[in-house]
Amino acid sequence: MTNKKLTNMVMKLKRDVKHLRGLTMSRIPKVKQSKYNKDKSFAWVDSQWERFMTEQKELKKKILELKIENSEMKDRLIELGERPDEWRIEQFNRNRAQEDQVTTIKEMKERIKELFPTKYIYESPDGGETIYRREFGDYNNKVEVGGQLDLFDD
Repeated sequence: MTNKKLTNMVMKLKRDVKHLRGLTMSRIPKVKQSKYNKDKSFAWVDSQWERFMTEQKELKKKILELKIENSEMKDRLIELGERPDEWRIEQFNRNRAQEDQVTTIKEMKERIKELFPTKYIYESPDGGETIYRREFGDYNNKVEVGGQLDLFDD
């Protein structure tokens, strides 16, 4: 091994040792002067408090941004004709006793299957000219079944 390589290895080891010493908790890391406490023995604690409070402010700001974004997305869904799950659950629970109410879409679908043995709902957006069939609770998959149905054959 050459002298130059050996010197480089020793220098690298010294840097690593110095770095590792800085990571141990045997000494208090250097921090800025505290805004709240003039006693230097609490400087590290104060710096951690400052960091914590800064993170809290950032997280609260992010939560608010996400709540606003969520609200805007719900509004867009309504504009596009989709109803949010909360609305559907609210409509299902309307005029029901407290013990018969549901809290999730899954629970609502199960209750609908129990309450209505018939599997399909028939709808017509144009007064009976065109009729669509869909399963209870499934608002996205409509199948056209034709025109006016003859339900009562006399």
